[in-house]
Amino acid sequence: QHQTQKPVAPAALRPEIPVGLSRLVLSMLAKHPGDRPGGAEEVMKRLAPYLPPSPVRRPSGTEQGPTLPYTEEAGPEEPEQSEQLLSRADAAYRDCDRGDFAGAADALRTLLPRLHEVLGRDHPETLRARHREAYATGKNGDPTRAVHAFESLLPDLVRAQGPLRADTLAARHYLATYTDAAGNHAEAARLHSELATALAEVAGRESGRALTSRLAAAFATGRSGDAATAVDLLAALVPDLERVRGADDPTTLRARHYLAAYTGHCGHVHEAVALYEELVADHIRSHGAEDDRTQKVRAHLEGWRAHAGRDTQS
Repeated sequence: QHQTQKPVAPAALRPEIPVGLSRLVLSMLAKHPGDRPGGAEEVMKRLAPYLPPSPVRRPSGTEQGPTLPYTEEAGPEEPEQSEQLLSRADAAYRDCDRGDFAGAADALRTLLPRLHEVLGRDHPETLRARHREAYATGKNGDPTRAVHAFESLLPDLVRAQGPLRADTLAARHYLATYTDAAGNHAEAARLHSELATALAEVAGRESGRALTSRLAAAFATGRSGDAATAVDLLAALVPDLERVRGADDPTTLRARHYLAAYTGHCGHVHEAVALYEELVADHIRSHGAEDDRTQKVRAHLEGWRAHAGRDTQS
């Protein structure tokens, strides 16, 4: 069952179990090793808010009763505060999953100072909240602010979890994505390219994530105005996409479309026409001549044909 079935959350079976503790148990049972805690130290930090207070022995010869490191009233305060904060964070995550990015970002932004204070800057739940706040901020249409948030988060993720953990790699992906959305295409190309190298190390050069990052690097390079380098990147990538995803996969066809376009922008207009003619033929075979996708590619072909005609006349 552990290999094939997702375990039930402990809190679903025993409602009195704190949500954060339930989440920790589930993370330790995660199917993928990269989704589990990074080690005993991380588990210890996440368990700390739920530990009971330990009595302190009174010195011999005194008549005082046993004392506690904090009063009975204050004892459960930190776990209770932690639980309340994590519940509020969970509500914000649900808002984000429903598409309420503005509400989620605002709620998490309000929570983060308290999470820093109660759990600590490097606590996994604090890092998770910072990640989701940065993601929601970018999805809400503020990529520049999201870039700053991810730039601040990444060094802490690397220190706490390592450079090749899933959360760190995901943060690098969103940093590159929002850098591109903010208009800094050359920097985005560099970030995507470096991420592709890291993903190749983790999962292989032809893994889905590595191929996606290579494609994003090529697109960002083209948007930066460096059409020649974009052509080189796409020319190397398309055969890998055809081998791994298939010639008719939408990602493969999209990469070929941009390869043809950037080839034309490099001044090789007749070569661009030939690439678009092949692409239109494959769209007709895959989708039919009247399909919208085929018609869009055909329109690009006609545009480059007209450009080639002007070049021939001149």
